[in-house]
Amino acid sequence: MKTLFAELPSKEDPTYQAKVGVIKSSTFVAYLAGVDTQTSTIVGLILALAMHPEAQKKCHEELDTVLGPYLLPKSSDLADLHYIRAVVEEVIRWHAAVPAGLPHVVKEDDEYNGYFIPKGTIVFANNWAVSRNATVYEDPKQFRPERHLKEGKFQMSLLGSDSAAFGFGRRICPGRYMALGSLTFTVAVLMSMFEITPAKDHNGDDIPLNYELEPTLVSNVLPFDCNIAPRSEKHAALISDLQESTRL
Repeated sequence: MKTLFAELPSKEDPTYQAKVGVIKSSTFVAYLAGVDTQTSTIVGLILALAMHPEAQKKCHEELDTVLGPYLLPKSSDLADLHYIRAVVEEVIRWHAAVPAGLPHVVKEDDEYNGYFIPKGTIVFANNWAVSRNATVYEDPKQFRPERHLKEGKFQMSLLGSDSAAFGFGRRICPGRYMALGSLTFTVAVLMSMFEITPAKDHNGDDIPLNYELEPTLVSNVLPFDCNIAPRSEKHAALISDLQESTRL
């Protein structure tokens, strides 16, 4: 996008309107491709963290150790947040935003494992099955960020997020790096200031949370109740200060 703007000619140039149209179309496609999938992943992340307080505790501990307590992360801090990065990798695997992938068309007759696939066949990759392959991921139904760590350091797994969540080959999502960076920063900021817990019933007991999905192209979790609250009174005061500074 930066290149498109840099190469934009003057308004008097006869190609100006066509090139502006390309910029508008590219911006729209980037938004359309990311808005639903990012929202789906973030809501799935909130559910996963609410269901796994031990994962939240490790996020809090890492942030307090690497950044110091009561500080918001900067983009330059993300490389040192190994557990946070593992959480992002795991939520992308555990909650596949587009479980059936996007359709591809076979350009010529092909054969796979004895199955004849004629030219023109529309093929969907089963991203859900790839991300939950039990021969690659032990207990694939479990949300376990630790599977992406080795000796405490983040390590891309054999089948990382690029292997399913963002597509394949030449048609792999061009915005995958922006999406991963955005998600990592979202988790880091959220966990630096907040704690997510299940909602309470009238007896004061936790309302059980379950991972259930709507039958849609983009994988959306069914509505659930949870509480998102500042980690402490000091965190609450910092959030209040940030809100005031934003208004100014």
